[in-house]
Amino acid sequence: MNINPNVYSKVLFKIIRSGNRHIGFGGGFHACIAAVFARAEIVEILQGVLKSFPNLSLSITSTILNGQIIRILTALRLRL
Repeated sequence: MNINPNVYSKVLFKIIRSGNRHIGFGGGFHACIAAVFARAEIVEILQGVLKSFPNLSLSITSTILNGQIIRILTALRLRL
């Protein structure tokens, strides 16, 4: 969450606020210390979903937006 007082007058969590430049997990010196934990949680969640739905498959090709720095998955349609 960007809490820079030069950018925002109030420090409060508002997920739909405008002008929020996404900083994600960051990188290098500014890397989020919880990023490793968050990624481990995602692995556990996906393993649980795949175990619960063994026939899970892609229904169509996923949609990927190629950004300047990263690729962004914009849609992932699944078939149970």
